[in-house]
This record gives sequence, C-alpha cells and structure tokens, in this order.
Amino acid sequence: IALNIVLDELINYLNEAIEAMKRARFIYIFGVGNSGIVAEDLADKLFRIDIKAIHHVDGHMQLTSSVAIDKEDVAIAISYRGSTKEVNASIKQAKEKGATTIGITQYDKNTLSKLVDIPLYVPSEEKDIRYGAISSRDAFFIITDLLYLGVAKVDFAKTKHNILESRMLMKETFK
Repeated sequence: IALNIVLDELINYLNEAIEAMKRARFIYIFGVGNSGIVAEDLADKLFRIDIKAIHHVDGHMQLTSSVAIDKEDVAIAISYRGSTKEVNASIKQAKEKGATTIGITQYDKNTLSKLVDIPLYVPSEEKDIRYGAISSRDAFFIITDLLYLGVAKVDFAKTKHNILESRMLMKETFK
C-alpha cells in the first residue's frame, strides 16, 4: 500500500511539473557534479525541441542566472542529497522571484525538497561510498526523461520536425 501511495504521489507531481514546464517562458536547470550531467542532458534535449532551457555547468553562473528568473519561468534543481549550496541558493532565489520550482532529489525531507513547489523523488539507496553515483544518476535520468517526454508530446509534429531538422544539419555538416 505504501508503494502505491508513493507512486500516485510521483505521478501527480510529474504531471504538475510537466504542466508547469509547458507554460514556461524559460526553464532554468540547476545541478553540479554528477547532477550537473543530468541537468545538462535535460537542457540539451529541451533545447533541441525549441524549449528555452538554460543550464550553466558552473555553480556560480547558476547563481547569477537565477537573478534573471521571473514568475513566467520554471526552475528545476537536481541534487541527490538536496544540500548542494549553490543549487539550493539558486532555487531559493527562483522561488522568491515567483517561478515555479521543481526539485529532483532523494526521498527524504532534505533542504531542497523543503524549498521547492514540486518535489520529484528518487530512491534513497546510494551507499556512503558512491561508485560514481550510478543508481542515483540513473534514477535522475529516468525522471528527467519522463519530464522531457511529457513536454515533447505536446506538439509532436513540431518536436519531430525540430529533431529531424537538427539531425539533417548534423548529417550535412559532417558528411
């Protein structure tokens, strides 16, 4: 029964996050280290389908970009432990500016989960000695791919056109 409740909650939060992303003027994505790899992947995918997504690899630039956020934007923070200072400061700034905030973090009442409007949880299974953060990174990719697919399907013809057009440009450039 507890698993059903958690799954229902996740599905509701995923739908809420996708709806917010569909309405967003810009989507700011915060994450550093291994979480930054996931953040960059999501930003790249969204940008390929003409969704204005912004992710800076550098944590200081993430802080700087959070100043430009407003209520028409969405901010997504990715942090396994939910305690990364620059990520939390960026998402806090986004929330203060009125943006809808989404946090992808472990299933725990950590700092990040308390800061965001929409928490999306991954399992809390990582060992103290994290071998490259494999399970948490994979869980992050699953969540971010679900967000991407939820937004991509809104106008599938446009999504398909953008993906095929960029693929053709690459093919022409590197043949």
